[in-house]
Amino acid sequence: MNCVSLLLVPTCVFAVASLSAAQEVPAAPPTAASAKTAEARFEDRDIAVDRRRLLELAFEATIRMPVPHERDRAELQEGVALAAIDQGQLALAESYEARMDDWRRGVVEARLGLAAVELGHQSLAAKWFTKAARMAEGVAQDADGQIWQRDRIRALLAIGYKRLGKIEDALKAAENLTPAEAAHWQEEVAETLDERTFDMQLQVIDHAVQTSDMQTAMNAAGIGARLYDRFYADAAKRERVANRIDAVSKKMPRQAGVELLVELGGIAAAHDDTEAAKHWVAQIQERLANFRMHGEDRMQINADIALLLHRAKATQQAIDELHGTIDFFREHREEIVNLFRADGLAPVARAFHLCGAEQAAIATYDLAIENAELNENARPRAMDLVLIALSMVDCGFSPPERMLERLEKMRARLGDPW
Repeated sequence: MNCVSLLLVPTCVFAVASLSAAQEVPAAPPTAASAKTAEARFEDRDIAVDRRRLLELAFEATIRMPVPHERDRAELQEGVALAAIDQGQLALAESYEARMDDWRRGVVEARLGLAAVELGHQSLAAKWFTKAARMAEGVAQDADGQIWQRDRIRALLAIGYKRLGKIEDALKAAENLTPAEAAHWQEEVAETLDERTFDMQLQVIDHAVQTSDMQTAMNAAGIGARLYDRFYADAAKRERVANRIDAVSKKMPRQAGVELLVELGGIAAAHDDTEAAKHWVAQIQERLANFRMHGEDRMQINADIALLLHRAKATQQAIDELHGTIDFFREHREEIVNLFRADGLAPVARAFHLCGAEQAAIATYDLAIENAELNENARPRAMDLVLIALSMVDCGFSPPERMLERLEKMRARLGDPW
């Protein structure tokens, strides 16, 4: 098998780089915390009281969902548990994991293992990875289990083993992952491979351009985004990557291609390259010019554009973009299915907050709650409640007390009909 063929299997790329390119991936460094791994337990980081209250409110809303909606309930619970991890509420997330009864519990277990690795608690990480591996194996043996569910857990395990320096275990976990679930693993690899494999990694993207497989193109785009970030300071490499990403993005669904450009704009902004960020905004707007999409999806993209403008030091333009999006919502409100209005409004409210337009953020979250409350059935109300609460948590928005009380009442009213 030649080098290009070998590269088409991302786990093999990592194997080649690890064994022949002489990049040694060390185990997580010992820390004061890891010296006491036998006693290690998760603790919750100090966060704002209202943020913690929102997490608890969101999870309690999921508990009320009855058995006929167990899949929705499990997905929502996973989202809340992962949000808790992101907020450093690891003990809280652990308590949520214990109350889950779906394969998604394995995803939370693997993410808790990754959190333990980051903290230097290697024994604690091993404990959680073992639990996640058992869940993945259980899914594989379950007659109702699906391969992609197992592989979503395995991909996280591969990342965790790699970060622990257990390369053989990482490669084994990543072996034969379904293409869609391999994406995170491939991006992890692209972020850490020896620089001498740069041209080899570009060949993976070139192969994706030449194929007609949509998932291959999307995975290659993810690899490209990681390389674009990693080598941003090298103008020549950055341009080579950007040209390939542009080519591969045309093989992707149009909305996914736009979301990729949003990501690239965010990377440019993170590197304080305001002109490049504005360039990507212009590219996004050009692609959107003749692109019909659901109203709530367009609102989400507009919120992303506004945040790019804000990060590119064009905050007033960003706020104007968001007010225009609210005008769009009011004009097209009846065309947006009631179940999905909060999907469009919450990202706009979040963007208002991050742009410093606090009164507009409050008004837009109020609008999202108002539209969520219109649903006659409890299931969509519960889903919107979790969506809105996690949006607030994610951006650090502190809702007024009367808004928190409104959300509490919304949760209390959950019940038949679902």
